[in-house]
Amino acid sequence: MQYLAFTFHKAGSMALHQHLGWLASVTGLPHHSANYENAEAPGRHAFPDIATVNDPDWWARSGEGRDGILGPLRRPVVLPDDLSARGVICVRDPRDALTSMFFSFTFSHGGIPEELRARRSKMGIDKFALRRAPDLKERLVAYRNLLSRHPD
Repeated sequence: MQYLAFTFHKAGSMALHQHLGWLASVTGLPHHSANYENAEAPGRHAFPDIATVNDPDWWARSGEGRDGILGPLRRPVVLPDDLSARGVICVRDPRDALTSMFFSFTFSHGGIPEELRARRSKMGIDKFALRRAPDLKERLVAYRNLLSRHPD
């Protein structure tokens, strides 16, 4: 059986990753996550992150055939109509997510070049949010459609 956990960046996806890891350990289910670069422990498995919203091939390449808990999946994907997996979608108020994204990507998130931080800081939160909003909207609309096709 497969259990899918969808979300998006800055919606508590790392907390969700940790919770899913805990859930896997207490249930004995394998946990598959893009956050595992290498198999860190027995029952922990890496898979490629989802690069685009509604990637039609990701499931066949990376999700199909994996039993256990898959997630956090940070973008919606096209799932087969006959999929018997159960799932959840963890969301956050988009305004809050965009605000958090600005401050995280501009000031506190590791691995971001200083020149990019400076450009974002100069851009300001309003322009940053307006540039990022279409991607977040696309994900939320796709999740709504996913829920209508797969109500479980």
